[in-house]
Amino acid sequence: MLIDKINEIEFNKQEFEEMFNEMKTQIDILNRDESLDLVLEAIDKINEIRDHYLTLYWISYVFYIKDITNEKYLNSEKLMGEIEPIMDNLKLKYFKALNNSKYREELIKMLGSRTLEIAANESKLLNDDIEDLITKEKSLCLKMLKLVVGTKTDFQGHDVTLSNLKPYYQNADESIRKAAYNASYCQGLAIEEEGNNILDELVLVRTELAHKLGFNNYFEVDLIRMNRLGYDLNDMKVLVSQVKNYLVPLHKKLKKVQAQRLGHELRYYDKAYLFPDGNPKIKGNLDFIVKTTSEIVNEMNSESGELFDFLFKEGLIDIKKSDHQAVGGITTYLPDYKVPLFVSPCKTIYTDIATIHHEFGHSQQLYYSRNLKYNENRWPTFDICEIHSMSMEFLMFPHAEKYFGNDILKYQLGFWNEKLDYIIRVTMAYEFAEFTYSNPKATNKMRNQKWLELCKAYDRFIEGHEYLEKGIGWQSFGSGWDRPFYNIDYTIDIVCALSFYKKVKENPTQAWEDYISLCKLGGSKSLPELIKIANLDNPFKEGSMKELANVIDNDIEELQKSTIW
Repeated sequence: MLIDKINEIEFNKQEFEEMFNEMKTQIDILNRDESLDLVLEAIDKINEIRDHYLTLYWISYVFYIKDITNEKYLNSEKLMGEIEPIMDNLKLKYFKALNNSKYREELIKMLGSRTLEIAANESKLLNDDIEDLITKEKSLCLKMLKLVVGTKTDFQGHDVTLSNLKPYYQNADESIRKAAYNASYCQGLAIEEEGNNILDELVLVRTELAHKLGFNNYFEVDLIRMNRLGYDLNDMKVLVSQVKNYLVPLHKKLKKVQAQRLGHELRYYDKAYLFPDGNPKIKGNLDFIVKTTSEIVNEMNSESGELFDFLFKEGLIDIKKSDHQAVGGITTYLPDYKVPLFVSPCKTIYTDIATIHHEFGHSQQLYYSRNLKYNENRWPTFDICEIHSMSMEFLMFPHAEKYFGNDILKYQLGFWNEKLDYIIRVTMAYEFAEFTYSNPKATNKMRNQKWLELCKAYDRFIEGHEYLEKGIGWQSFGSGWDRPFYNIDYTIDIVCALSFYKKVKENPTQAWEDYISLCKLGGSKSLPELIKIANLDNPFKEGSMKELANVIDNDIEELQKSTIW
């Protein structure tokens, strides 16, 4: 299998040093601007180096998060922590040279306007004095990841990680559910002090980095890092406001109906338990899930079906659960092999199905845009890439009965509940991150108080356990570390993805064709451009969330008419 060949790759510091020296040489040629032919040749060589670097970078990261105890990839991630700031700095110098080239207009025609737009934006981050800060930032993020994921807690006489508790949250026995949540919350309390210390240090490092770059705070830096181009903070405020106005009340309604079904007021350990006779159950094991997914995708689109089967055959789809897994699901692209790679550990609970569809959506986009030249054209910015993944969830939604049989109505209700719950959580996390990095002198107590305020505003559980009542829930969600402003992209993109849900109801074949056309555009256009080209719903338009809420509410009303609860 191809995955075995990939796993054999070794990570050598000398190889990276040679890559960097060659990249410096080509950037010098680019800066001399002697002729268009020499400039284009240098650009090609630079991007060959970048592609190889990104291949190694993602192999290291994905294999590490598959097993954070793996010594080889623990060492490779430490090495990446040293060399990533060097490569980032070289990338920015390359971007600056592109932006300053006298052949800029010709380059726009050849590389695409999106690449030059990103180059102009990210060039604002160029500063030779921040490499040490970026190294420290990466080190702190890894430290927090290992703390949250690696710390084990006692449950039923066994030491278990947080991710392995999740299936118990849905157990029909309320004593088991409560014990699982308590074990999770006790773990959170145990790492509270260390987690606060890491965030304190991370905020200081990122604030210093922002000041050295000439910005007021890290929030401004991350807007550039995330390449949020074509819309502004006022648009983001409209988005956040709509979540509160339209989606929070709808989710509150769903929870009220859930309480009626269960026959009592919801408690913190009832959050994931939706039905009095148990949550929806998948009809088979992992092999059944893979076989069913293959059948559905092949039926809907032969090219997509061939891709799914190829990825699974070559080991590029991994849905096996690991005791040492760091994340729920991740997809990336390996330029040297021109293939996507996705990991989605399956615990055979109902939410696994949407997650697998989600990650395959990313895989399709990366595969269909693989022949676009240069990374910026192939790989969309984060505010775009979740459109492809969430749209795939909607495209596959009508076929879920094949996984669940008689539990299909439960699954569909659970799907919408999970979707709303997640969108609300990530929007809340965005607000928390905005507060944290706009107020770098805030104390732990102030941050925790802000979290509690947001819990009330977004109608989240804050009572029943010390962990909830202290306001330290931000730690387990990662909203104060890693990529603090990334998750809001799920909120942005669900509105866009809604367009495909409406299309698939009317004409499934056409919906898939339109979806693949969107995937083929990769990252070559900005979010506003893609919304216009693909005729997608606009997440920044006042009322778009109201329409989304109405679509979901109508679906839920119809589903509940068909149920026995």
